[in-house]
Amino acid sequence: MHFKFYPYLIIVVLAFLRCEQPMSEKVIFLINQGYEGEVIIVYDHPEGVTTPEEKKKKVYKIPKSGVYKAQSKATYGLLDNEYYYINERGDRTQILEAHGVENPDEVCIYNIITSTKEIEGKEYELMAFMVCKKKDINQYNNFQLEVR
Repeated sequence: MHFKFYPYLIIVVLAFLRCEQPMSEKVIFLINQGYEGEVIIVYDHPEGVTTPEEKKKKVYKIPKSGVYKAQSKATYGLLDNEYYYINERGDRTQILEAHGVENPDEVCIYNIITSTKEIEGKEYELMAFMVCKKKDINQYNNFQLEVR
């Protein structure tokens, strides 16, 4: 009598195992060596650039303004991002997210957000984060989201 429920239980368990949190696009952020402040990605922008790929990850080369305008649309899900300072020779130095940094003088990525903003009469989806020293995190709690 108890055995007739097992097929249903197996179906429920298999369905649960198939449910995963979707991953967002995998992105490598290349930030100019020494930059500290807001980094803003504006998605689906008419002046946006075609984003190159490296090892199946999009590569956002952040300009000195800190604002990257992308042609692509925003994707949502779990983040799988990598952050690097890049120097004039193209050498990369990894920047960790704040929770992985102990040294207060080490630069880290802080406060990753998604938002929307009206720019010239059109609503755009944004992703933003701060690049700052761990000890300066409290100075960077509010985003300006200035798209220049």
